[in-house]
Amino acid sequence: MKLSCLQKNLIQGITQVEKAISRNSTLPILSNILLEIDQGRLKFSATNLELAISSWIGARIEKPGSLTIPARIFSSFVSSLPNKKVDLEIKGASLNIKCENSRASIKGLPAKDFPLIPPVKKECEVNLPAPAFKRALSQVIPAVSISDSRPELSGILFKSDGQELALVATDSYRLAEKKLLLKGANPGFKIIIPQRTALELVKIIGDQEGEIKLIIDENQALFEAKNVEVVTRLIDGNFPDYERIIPEKFSRQAILDLREFISQVKTSAIFSGVIDDVVLSFSKSRALISSESREIGKHEAGVVAKLKGRPLEKMVLNHRYLMDGLNNISSDQLQISFNDAHTPVMLSSYHPVSVKRPKNRDFLYIVMPIKNP
Repeated sequence: MKLSCLQKNLIQGITQVEKAISRNSTLPILSNILLEIDQGRLKFSATNLELAISSWIGARIEKPGSLTIPARIFSSFVSSLPNKKVDLEIKGASLNIKCENSRASIKGLPAKDFPLIPPVKKECEVNLPAPAFKRALSQVIPAVSISDSRPELSGILFKSDGQELALVATDSYRLAEKKLLLKGANPGFKIIIPQRTALELVKIIGDQEGEIKLIIDENQALFEAKNVEVVTRLIDGNFPDYERIIPEKFSRQAILDLREFISQVKTSAIFSGVIDDVVLSFSKSRALISSESREIGKHEAGVVAKLKGRPLEKMVLNHRYLMDGLNNISSDQLQISFNDAHTPVMLSSYHPVSVKRPKNRDFLYIVMPIKNP
């Protein structure tokens, strides 16, 4: 292989795939990036056997070839180069790199030993709007369980009825759901995507416009973005019937200014105890946020609220879980819906009747109160 390309393009290709590098594998080649020529472009590939990322950049190709290179050394050296033309050439089992007055030779491993990234059979395909999809992933990721005791909760549920796609995550203490409208006729499906895949997709999509193509087969999913492909294994398991967790109706609903409420919750969190608890109380025209710690002291603040239903004297919530939901509300006003101090609380955007609602359904977040703190 012999080619030349710009340093900034080379860095872009490396950066996009090195997220899939296996850092602690007993297989040395999983710490490498595969370089090869594909349809007149330089292709980068990396995998940890559960997640695989491929990226393409434009290059002036003189001679085809392939080799795997240690990702850390390759990335570090290329990052140190100026944004000028870089010449790459494979000589035996090494990659020679030249840029202005800087030269290096990095030893690699044969491309034939690199794990094969299995193709995803096109059993199901759907197009997703890139900006909205990125936003939806960001909104539900915080609710994914960090425990491995229930694998089905360690990822995000993708559930489609053909007209809309629901992204759902839960760790049993809170639940996040976002629905995206789909264009045209689409197949129905239900899969669970690992959290790490979702995190990398958010980074890869970045500021991209257009659409992301999702292709699904029995065991894998492929996400096609601009010049990047992500292949991930699917989590095997049955996601809980989350819709049963969401109360069918609420006897109390409070409307508040989102920014003011977030500010007071943050302040109250400073004084919270070892279980990260804050107390909410609601009257007809006011919401009270308070916390108290024997070691630190106590805090209390009120914000204007419009309450529909009977006042509530005391509801205890984990402030970290509460903030994860509040930070993903996309309106100026917040609606808090609840029945009592011990059943699920729903956070959602509030749009006055005079305001046109967004095409995609607003973000929905459920959090369970702390019982007997």
